[in-house]
Amino acid sequence: MKTLFTLLLLAIPAAQAADVTLTWSAPTANTDGSVPALVGGYNLYSASSDAALTALPNTIAGGKALSVGKVLTYTYHNVPPGTHVYAVTAWYCPTGSTCVESAQSSHVTTTVSPAAVQPGVPGSVKITVSVSAP
Repeated sequence: MKTLFTLLLLAIPAAQAADVTLTWSAPTANTDGSVPALVGGYNLYSASSDAALTALPNTIAGGKALSVGKVLTYTYHNVPPGTHVYAVTAWYCPTGSTCVESAQSSHVTTTVSPAAVQPGVPGSVKITVSVSAP
């Protein structure tokens, strides 16, 4: 099953750890233009690079994903600093058949920045200026 997705990365505040919210649309057409089957649920994939995400096998082929059910949004909490790449797939299980999983959606990338270091306030500083006549 080849299904078209739109995946949107909603919010990524810069912090030591951040919440990352992904939102996607239910598929409205397969890549061949046909109507998609009733979706059984969605799987989310994440990796530290686009190449690593592309290399992940789907769950039917033994890959590991976060299955989020039939929701169209999901928030990862306390995402550590670094680059994170995400994709979504849809799956369904036709009656009497093996389950089928779509190809990965387009990938979205975000970078969670480490917390900014705030410089300390200096204590009292004494500055002496001397002026001498020519």
